[in-house]
Amino acid sequence: MRTSVWKLAVMIGIAFLFIMVVAGAVRPYEKLLPHFGKDHWYDAQCCNFRDCRPVSDLATGYNEVTEVQGGWLWKSSVSGKEHFFPHRSEKIKPSRDSEYHGCETPNVHLPLCLYIPMLF
Repeated sequence: MRTSVWKLAVMIGIAFLFIMVVAGAVRPYEKLLPHFGKDHWYDAQCCNFRDCRPVSDLATGYNEVTEVQGGWLWKSSVSGKEHFFPHRSEKIKPSRDSEYHGCETPNVHLPLCLYIPMLF
């Protein structure tokens, strides 16, 4: 009896979660794997599905990126390193969400790309 009640409860829970995902109310894949979300737009050469992350937040004023003479300076809060990107660098990419995004390799923290908001 306990086993059948447990199985029924699990089945109802799975069905409810499935309905919520299909309805768009819950998108667990975006939380677990943000690079696979519907808004994924990082370039393949910049991101290996783990290398890129937002490095600014307009709502709070947080920003790891500063425009300096000749380019952009990213002070990574993850690696503690400073990465300089010249204005004409091929590693500078346009951000699609008005935020800055930085991409660096894990472990050695080599800079891959910097996405900057394009102000027109």
